[in-house]
Amino acid sequence: MTTCCAEDQPSSPALRHRRPPRSQVGRAYQAAHEALAQAWGVPAVDMGAGGSIPFVTAYAERFPAAEILVTGVEDPETHAHGPDESLHLAVLERATLAEAFLLGGLS
Repeated sequence: MTTCCAEDQPSSPALRHRRPPRSQVGRAYQAAHEALAQAWGVPAVDMGAGGSIPFVTAYAERFPAAEILVTGVEDPETHAHGPDESLHLAVLERATLAEAFLLGGLS
């Protein structure tokens, strides 16, 4: 799951990912949404993107009751893993703020 702010939501419906059923939403997921909304000033949305990360699947199989929260810092111009990869500092600042809010919300 990649979580982003509403203003960065992709225009393509194929890239959008629906929120998990309420019965599958745990404390970390809720805290992440609250932290992202607080940092960006708009409600957070879920977005499926990118490829798979093999160790996440292995963790999920080994610890089926655990909440696994994968976060990343990207904007549309990041070009992740490409030769021209970059990041707007304002996005990094908000993402860092969101991580701090998340850690505070989980403490």
